[in-house]
Amino acid sequence: MLNTVFICLIALSGFYLTEKLVITKGKSIPYYVFFISNKQPQKEDYVIIKTKENDPIAKGQYITKQIKCMAGDTLLIKERDYYCNGIWIGRAKTHTLKGEPVKNWNPCGAEPCSFVIQDGYFVIGAHKDSYDSKYLGLIGKDVIKVVKPIF
Repeated sequence: MLNTVFICLIALSGFYLTEKLVITKGKSIPYYVFFISNKQPQKEDYVIIKTKENDPIAKGQYITKQIKCMAGDTLLIKERDYYCNGIWIGRAKTHTLKGEPVKNWNPCGAEPCSFVIQDGYFVIGAHKDSYDSKYLGLIGKDVIKVVKPIF
């Protein structure tokens, strides 16, 4: 009887963990395994994002990034450089790793572009080739989930 209970507990925990673990395959952040959290996103949190199906590069995939700028912060875009509250957070590239041209996100259409974020999150990967908000723009609350790095 005790063995049956033990086996049931292991099976249930396995089901629970598969619903709560995220494994990434990219190199844009320094972690590969995450635990899904129910907390509200804050700056510096890692998040998993569902990209749009019609995105020419991400093509509807889930990607994991880190929040670097959010509501109430001032985002400044100067050429291809991005700053949050005056702190440099990244530089957009002109071409993908495959050599395809890629356009950086700039909601102002002119430079420099500076505004206070009203809603959404600006997310970045640690790797210089990361496909993130520098190209995707602000990420809405409806497509974001906080994840905690395990390793």
